Amino acid sequence: MASKEETDAVFRALENESYEWRTIDGISKETSLPVEVVLKVIEGNRDKIISSSSLTPEGKRLFSSRAHYLKKATTAQKFMSAMKNRLDI
Repeated sequence: MASKEETDAVFRALENESYEWRTIDGISKETSLPVEVVLKVIEGNRDKIISSSSLTPEGKRLFSSRAHYLKKATTAQKFMSAMKNRLDI
């Protein structure tokens, strides 16, 4: 189980204003946390963290906090997400 400090660091990286979506590797690099810890935080917070239906060109999954996504996404993006069920609701 990840500590509160580790969880907070992952959420800070997910909500970094410079990004809309983050890879596991990007979060790990920004937080200096091992990939395994980042994965534990994501798995332990599925109600607060979402995964994009799109992948990076390298095939990596993309993540955001629900709050950050809702803040950054346009109305059209939110509508399309709902249509695709991208938010895993």
